[in-house]
Amino acid sequence: MSGTSTPMNWIANIDQVVRGYETSGKGLVHGLQKDAIQNSWGHKEDTENGTGWSVKFELISNDLGTFLLIQDIGTKGMTGPNLSTDEINKYNNDLNPDYRLARFSSMNYSGGNDGAGLFGRGKLLFNAASSNYSYIYETITKEDGNRANWKWIEGKDLRMEKQALEGEGAKKIIREKVGIEPISEQGSRIIIINPKDEIVTAIKDGTFLRDIEETWWRIVSKYDAKITVAFDGQIYKADIPAMYKDALESKRGWKSWKKHSISSGYKNVKSLGLFVSDQLLPEELEGIYVYRKDMKVGVVKIDDVPQAIRGKYFGFVEVDETWEEELAEIENVEHYGFNTRKRAYQSLKNLVNTEHRYFMDYLGLGPKKQNRDELLQKEFEEVSNELGKIFDELDINFDGTGETEKPVEVVWDGVNFPTESNVVKKGDLVEDIYFKIKNNSGAQQKVSWELYVECDDNVVLKINKDSLNVSEGKEERLGPFDFMVHSPLIPQKKHYVKLKIQLDSTKKIFVKEMPFYYETKPYKRPLQNFNLRNINLIFPNDSNRVNPNEEITDLKYLIKNNLSTTAYISFHLTTHNAEERNSPRVEDLYMDKSIIIPPNGEKIINCPNILFDSSKYQVIGEKGTVEIRASISATRDFDMYEISEELCRYSRIFVNYNKDGGNGFQLFEEFHLVEEKDGEKRKSYLTGDQRGWEFNLNIVHPVYINLEHDETRRKDYIHDEMLKQIVMALLKIDNSTLFTKYIDENLNIDDLSNIEIVELINRVFDAITFDRYKGEVHYG
Repeated sequence: MSGTSTPMNWIANIDQVVRGYETSGKGLVHGLQKDAIQNSWGHKEDTENGTGWSVKFELISNDLGTFLLIQDIGTKGMTGPNLSTDEINKYNNDLNPDYRLARFSSMNYSGGNDGAGLFGRGKLLFNAASSNYSYIYETITKEDGNRANWKWIEGKDLRMEKQALEGEGAKKIIREKVGIEPISEQGSRIIIINPKDEIVTAIKDGTFLRDIEETWWRIVSKYDAKITVAFDGQIYKADIPAMYKDALESKRGWKSWKKHSISSGYKNVKSLGLFVSDQLLPEELEGIYVYRKDMKVGVVKIDDVPQAIRGKYFGFVEVDETWEEELAEIENVEHYGFNTRKRAYQSLKNLVNTEHRYFMDYLGLGPKKQNRDELLQKEFEEVSNELGKIFDELDINFDGTGETEKPVEVVWDGVNFPTESNVVKKGDLVEDIYFKIKNNSGAQQKVSWELYVECDDNVVLKINKDSLNVSEGKEERLGPFDFMVHSPLIPQKKHYVKLKIQLDSTKKIFVKEMPFYYETKPYKRPLQNFNLRNINLIFPNDSNRVNPNEEITDLKYLIKNNLSTTAYISFHLTTHNAEERNSPRVEDLYMDKSIIIPPNGEKIINCPNILFDSSKYQVIGEKGTVEIRASISATRDFDMYEISEELCRYSRIFVNYNKDGGNGFQLFEEFHLVEEKDGEKRKSYLTGDQRGWEFNLNIVHPVYINLEHDETRRKDYIHDEMLKQIVMALLKIDNSTLFTKYIDENLNIDDLSNIEIVELINRVFDAITFDRYKGEVHYG
């Protein structure tokens, strides 16, 4: 053969393309059918419906060899002038998209079609499919007769005729080299010479046809497109995979979720379908895929597929033209996936995951509330830590740690509800209510107390009241008390058992509360059955700095048992090197395995002082961060817990060892989900005090419901609500540091009017939010 040469190590180049399909795609066989059909579908005459379009793959053998013929009908053919290779090169990569013959003849262009092809690598696949890297192509267009050319490897060079043959010359080369008649209808045909054994085998064992059906079933379904595979005198027509057919028609146990014209707030989805079977799918039919210009491209990652339907779930999503264009820009060159970090993909992923969750809820397979609560717990901590860094940098402390302990501590020490929850009905007896009063002051304290039930801020039942003298350092346990559920308690309402304590010496009042629900479901569900938080410690310095051989003193923790059963608990206190990954343990400080907390009870743990012995903490280095970690676990099996099982997230305090820094504390000790359907219409609110603030998020607020399935928007919402409550906490403890550091160091908040304070809060909120989002704003 003669012809023009394109100097390059083309065998290595072709092998590299094949490796790309094996790595990013599904291999040579799958890639061959995919690229061949997408190139043809993009050239179809009827661009709307593909009427009259078809593709035929035919494997033949004769005296001249074995050939794979790939012929399309109903396409425009390889249009444009018959340019020589020299003339093509003069265009300097700027060929008219309609110059399809020239574009196909050159390796520097994609097909210039309206389909899914983008990069022109499919032409090398035709070489790769041949045992000797050779193929012939022929075409007929409206304006021109038969034209043909061929590409083959000679040495390491890719060779071809300098210009396509025309008319009888084109027909002659087909007859002489392939031993068949040239095409006679408008369209094109690729003839792969001596196809590789893996391709021949795939055609004969049905794999090739199944690959076509898996990739192109959408055009078969939507346009009744005709794609056939022929060999040994038999013709097989591609169809919708049988399991997909049943799914589309909701037969044989299939469940479906179909949507059209979904507006995402970004761009629009044209069509989406999600389908679940009660039987396992073949692996190649699993997953939710993007179909760009009707071709199956890349998978959409679903974050939380229930175990019950794994391997039984598939779907498709098709987007509008502008979204398709953006996806095309981030698609890999083999057409099997996307750059998943880009906004075009992430926006689509979020939308599909939202629809997935709606579908799961519809099927009764949605995430359990516990799983949802665990997810929100994680997000609360992430956002709280993010905000904590801001306050660390500003050196603002709003949690009250480091202050002297309360002169009198009051804790619940048990209550017995008639059921395992704190929901009661008329006639129930709530009994065995106990509480403890401890005097931490340096003198005897006279304490007055009152126990009562409150609903809607009104006292509806008085249980008992009295006064007593509590000696210095002593603890008194009072009870049992009980009450019957009846009028004047109000059905279908949330109530509180409240304990009011007043010190005669200072007239200071403390109030403890315990909620219960009278013939209604709880509004407030703790994220955990147990809560553990630090309630007191004293640093040796004004900040959270601890120098070598100094001590942290008066360290106390509060454990709450939110169960209606007795808890058997081990408390463990350790320190960790926060400078290293995974925070390795430095020292075991204290353990108490004897803790028993009655139902709905509390217990204060008094810990020994922590001495930062320089010989032990030299692992931190000259200076660094130490984490004080408290954790609780079960000492025996009880309720749902097994022995040694952790009962809740651990409590952490960060100490600056031999260095200065921020306060290092978690902003909130507890996080709660609340349902304020019929009560106040707040998005969130703050409870607790400076010794342990609690963040409460209203999960039935319409704004939250509208965005709860969008991870990005949900986190932004939590951030804004949490920031709002942080500002509220600072105001509650008369701490204006945030305003002076962020707005005006000479500011005196006491001199401001109510309107000026509101304006000040808005300015701080906007400033912090601006700093968080700057550099991340997207337009368009």
